[in-house]
Amino acid sequence: MTCRENTAMDCSERNGLYKNIVWSTVSLNVPEYKYEFKFDNLPYYQPKELCDYDGNIIQYDSAQDAFVAYKTKYDDNRKPSFVYENGETVPLYKVNETEIKPFVEDGLVQITDYNCGPAAALQTLELLECNNHTIIQVPVKSKELWYSEECCVDGDNENTDISNQRHYDSLKLNFYTHSPFVKCCREFTDRQISMMEAAGTTWYGTLDAKGIASALNKYFKEKKYIHRDINENRTDDMVVLSEKTIDNLVNGCPVIYMVNVKSLIHYNADNADEIARHYITAVAYKKSKTGIENDVITVIDPNYNYRKRGEYTVTLKELIHSMTQAGADLNGNFVFI
Repeated sequence: MTCRENTAMDCSERNGLYKNIVWSTVSLNVPEYKYEFKFDNLPYYQPKELCDYDGNIIQYDSAQDAFVAYKTKYDDNRKPSFVYENGETVPLYKVNETEIKPFVEDGLVQITDYNCGPAAALQTLELLECNNHTIIQVPVKSKELWYSEECCVDGDNENTDISNQRHYDSLKLNFYTHSPFVKCCREFTDRQISMMEAAGTTWYGTLDAKGIASALNKYFKEKKYIHRDINENRTDDMVVLSEKTIDNLVNGCPVIYMVNVKSLIHYNADNADEIARHYITAVAYKKSKTGIENDVITVIDPNYNYRKRGEYTVTLKELIHSMTQAGADLNGNFVFI
């Protein structure tokens, strides 16, 4: 595994809890993820950016059952977008895998729409390894899984007949969260299967943080991850969240938050009070000069949606509000050492 070096700590003053280290910013080494695109071993998700060596965007065309390159333009920041002619994208040619550039992800990506917790836990183990800790290697396992509860027509996960798979027919994309080349029910082979089993994850997700801590402790023995409830309505919880996050990162240990992504600015949701629980992993913390609530945390998000996943930042105030919405009184919404 290749790791990207962290930035140097900005040492500014000695005070408070951390008498042996001085800093205003702390960050972890982060793994680098670069993948070759193979037709006989397709990823379980839509890559964040798939293009040919000329920079043309590549997407799967279900009508042709093929990956197709489309005419592409770039803005001043080298961000690609489709060229439209008469309101339609412009297909160029069917691609073979040798014409597809290797793609890069900021972190691991969840293989189903409900296993963000195990994906975040596996991400945490890889971060620990990148930051000079020893882990037990997580075994690869295979298991038939539904991609999403919504994929199952009658709600019976034992009934895997094609007629019970809501989105299997690419011509009937009535409600559909997964990539066109991913079937509703299929055999998955991945280390995330082992983490799902260790965390007790079902197609309803991992409903409390206790399972995530248990999964981490199965494969990490140097220290013990614990879970607790964080609530913005308790006087000291913002300070506790800040101090525990910092303490872990200083010691090369990432932490995991259960959040409501609907209220995170990054998700730009229409209804910030609607609840969509999700797990994200902290990899950096920057103290603010204008108050603790404005401290900035960098997180890695394993979301299957390529528009939402990856590395982004949240303020501490934004984070604790989202955590309170998502996990108050659910056996914890914070996993740390």
